[in-house]
Amino acid sequence: MISNFEELTIRAANEGSRENIREAIRCYETGSFRAAIVSAYVSMCFDLLDKLRQLSESGDGKAKAEIDKLDKYNDQLKLGNTSVMKEILEFEKGLLDLFFNELDFFDIHQYTELKRLREDRHKCAHPTVLPSGQHYAPSAELARLHIRNTLVHVLQHPPKQGRAAIASVTSLILSPFFPEEHSAIVQRLKGSELASARPALVRGVIDEVTFGWPNSAHDLHHKSAAVNALFAVLEMYPGEGVERAKVNVEKLLARTDQDSIYLGAYLAIRVIGVGYNLSDSAATTVSAWLLKLEEHRLASLMTLALRFEKVKTAALLRTMSLTPDQMGMMFSGETPAAEVVERAVQLYLGAKNWNEANSLAAKCAIPYARFMTPVQIQMIFDAAKAGTADLIGSNALPSFIRALYENPIGNLASIRSSRKAGWSITRYL
Repeated sequence: MISNFEELTIRAANEGSRENIREAIRCYETGSFRAAIVSAYVSMCFDLLDKLRQLSESGDGKAKAEIDKLDKYNDQLKLGNTSVMKEILEFEKGLLDLFFNELDFFDIHQYTELKRLREDRHKCAHPTVLPSGQHYAPSAELARLHIRNTLVHVLQHPPKQGRAAIASVTSLILSPFFPEEHSAIVQRLKGSELASARPALVRGVIDEVTFGWPNSAHDLHHKSAAVNALFAVLEMYPGEGVERAKVNVEKLLARTDQDSIYLGAYLAIRVIGVGYNLSDSAATTVSAWLLKLEEHRLASLMTLALRFEKVKTAALLRTMSLTPDQMGMMFSGETPAAEVVERAVQLYLGAKNWNEANSLAAKCAIPYARFMTPVQIQMIFDAAKAGTADLIGSNALPSFIRALYENPIGNLASIRSSRKAGWSITRYL
């Protein structure tokens, strides 16, 4: 699908740049293709100069040196020293090369396309006679392409790209004011260099986080904000982001240090597009990680891991050994896997006294009550009646029964189960 010029123009960050490129568009629409190419080039130069000043003001040493040089030329010109015009023209001529070679703003393909704009601008702005004796006359398609490239490669992007942009995003993540809630993180990153980011920048930021977090010498080492930012970037750029995450996870899981394997396995479980595409070798490492993992709220990770066939066996084994303290769900609004709910039921059925019953109710029975099946509810009430689980008389039993009423089938199933067990739940409400 071909985007129209207005759709592309409104994405330009600078109002002055939008006005400049609209002049090129007006020339194109009236059939003045040579004028359109010249205007597109002028628009690109003005926008790059504006970006250079922004970089200088933000503390970029190279940008400041270049701006200082240009300001000196302009001061000389104001004093009537027209000899500096040669230096000013050389500065303009080298602007594109400066942003490619020194500021890492373009990749090689973008640079090549913009060099073609510069070359064609010279043909259009100066009397150019072809060997056939005819004047140079660019086509409508060529003019349109140059306007499009100016918009997409230059005007739509913030000043910082490449390593400078990655460093800026890293500083943002490390800020004490970086948000913690996911939607707020996405909004904050949309206001950074990651807004309308090129694929190269998206890949660069993902690399910085995935290889920085396990690196003890990196500023992002073990920073939870870095992982939170990574998930936000994957949401903003799911195509490019997930593809890069796949590659990086495979690299992390091929390592032997604990931190790399932890992050690689965690991302493999959390990011669906990564988990479904694990190599056999990587899946083996993730399985071993799951079996040895010891921390609170593992139930959430097991719920996610059970989705992936290559690690499902390990996830099932680990789920069967979850302790009450590991049954907490860390992701709000998450529906636990059926196997996790079954583990919660089995733990509750193991209550040997009222203290255990109260503790297990709080950690297992009550949080999972609304996900239990009629069969599981029946098992609990049968065990309570038979005394194999010491539940009747425990302080938390009424709270568990109330929680069952949030179960889509809980109300009816609870009453039927209690009657089958030979007692009524209403006396405990």
